[in-house]
Amino acid sequence: MPNLKVLHLLSSPSAGGAEVFVKDMVLNSQRYGIDAGILFISSAENVGRASSYEKGFLFELKQENIPFFILPKNARRNIFHGYLTFKACIKEFLPDGIHSHLLMGIVYSALFCRRIPLIYTHHNSIIQTKPFIFRTLMACCNAHIGISKICAKFLQQYLLEQDKCTVIYNAIDNERLCAPEKNSNTAKHKLTLIAVGAISTQKNYLYMLEAVVTVKKVLANIFHLKIAGEGKLNEEKEILDYINTNDLSDTVELLGNRSDVPQLLVQSDVFLMSSAWEGLPIALIEAQLSGVPSLVTDV
Repeated sequence: MPNLKVLHLLSSPSAGGAEVFVKDMVLNSQRYGIDAGILFISSAENVGRASSYEKGFLFELKQENIPFFILPKNARRNIFHGYLTFKACIKEFLPDGIHSHLLMGIVYSALFCRRIPLIYTHHNSIIQTKPFIFRTLMACCNAHIGISKICAKFLQQYLLEQDKCTVIYNAIDNERLCAPEKNSNTAKHKLTLIAVGAISTQKNYLYMLEAVVTVKKVLANIFHLKIAGEGKLNEEKEILDYINTNDLSDTVELLGNRSDVPQLLVQSDVFLMSSAWEGLPIALIEAQLSGVPSLVTDV
C-alpha cells in the first residue's frame, strides 16, 4: 500500500515557529508512512527575510529528498501570479491531502484544488484579518487544528457549528537540540540572556528593552542580552534607535538570523520572551528542553 502523500503549505523557507515546526514534521514523516512535501507561498527574499537561512532550510529538505516548491514573486498578493505554478506543483506531487499553515494557502487550495481534502493549523492566539474573511476561509477547510488549548478555543468561535477544532500541541525534534549542560565557567562575571524570535510587533522587544533599562540601573554590568532574529527594516531600526538612545549598545546585541539556536541556548543562562501574544512558541519549547531557565510574559 503506497504512503499517504501530504503537501504542507507554508509562508516561506525562513526562520519562524511554524516554519521550524513544519520542517521538523516533514523530515520525520516517512517513518510514519507519510510522504510529505512543502509548497512555499513566497521565497525568503520576497518577504524581506534572510536568503542565507533559506539556503540552509532547503538544503536540509534536499538531504532527505523532501520535495519542495516555491511560488513566484508577488504570488502572495496576487493569486494569478502563482496560479500556474501552484497547479503545476499539485499535478507533480499529486497529494492525497493538503495541510495549510497560513490563510493564503487556504485561498489557493479553495480556488484551485477543492477536490483535495484540506487541513488548516492555526499557529497563534489571534487573527490578523477581518473576522468575516477568516470565518469564510475556515468554512473551506475539512479539518482544523490548534497548537494549544488557547488556540483551539479561539479558533472554535469561527467554525461552523458541526465543526470541531482538534488540539495537537506544538512539538520539536529534540534530536537537533544540544544536550543541557551546566556552565562550568564559574569565573565569568556576566549573565548571558538570550531571546529568540523575529523582530516584530508580536515579539514586543521594546517592552523587553524597557525592562533592561530598568534593571540596568540597579544591576549594572552583570548581564548581556543577545537577540537572535530578524525583522523588517523599519522594525529593526526602531529597536536599534532605542538601543542607541538608551545607551544599551554595551548590554544588548542583535545577532540577526541564526541557524545555531540550539548552541546559543545551552551557552546562555536565561531565556527571555516578551511576546504580546503567542500560540505555543517553538523557541520556548526549545529553551525548556535545553534546560535554560525561562522568564516570559504570561501569554
